Amino acid sequence: MLVRAEPALLERVELGGSRLDAQVLRNHAPALPLAHPVLIDDAVSYMLSAADLRAVFATAYRHLEPGGVMVVAPDDTKETFRQNETYVSHAEGSTKPDDLEVVFVENNYDPDPDDETYEGTMVYLIREAGRLRIETDRHLHGLFPQAEWEAALAETGFEVHESGYTERRPGPDGTEREVTFATYACVRP
Repeated sequence: MLVRAEPALLERVELGGSRLDAQVLRNHAPALPLAHPVLIDDAVSYMLSAADLRAVFATAYRHLEPGGVMVVAPDDTKETFRQNETYVSHAEGSTKPDDLEVVFVENNYDPDPDDETYEGTMVYLIREAGRLRIETDRHLHGLFPQAEWEAALAETGFEVHESGYTERRPGPDGTEREVTFATYACVRP
């Protein structure tokens, strides 16, 4: 998903609400050039093949004006993925009702390490006024080597600038490990 980040559109964002009134561009969108940066966030995780990645990058390239920037960061690559890794987090925030508690559990598992996908299973433990409700969700995500990301970006025609950030993740033995994730700032020449 690409969002045109024009100042006039950003002024229409309802602060504190859930509605973002911005123009969303997809593959079938008209060719509207974008001078402002484009961020492709979690949606890129749902690209299930290298061809999908290339199509997303080509769409961003087509919509950017020369000098326009796309920023993209894979959630995981073949190098950072750990089989059966599980995360737990708790809902926090000033708008959360006092009688509501949510615990989020995410488990990532790759049933076939030879293909380009893995499963993300989410379990939501929701307590409202002390009563427990459990919800689950399963997502299929793409998983590619870092070199595949870089090749797909370069083949599209972007000038690719790589940076990274480090995150602490649980290790297989219960200890934490530091993982460095790539972030790509891609400039259309």
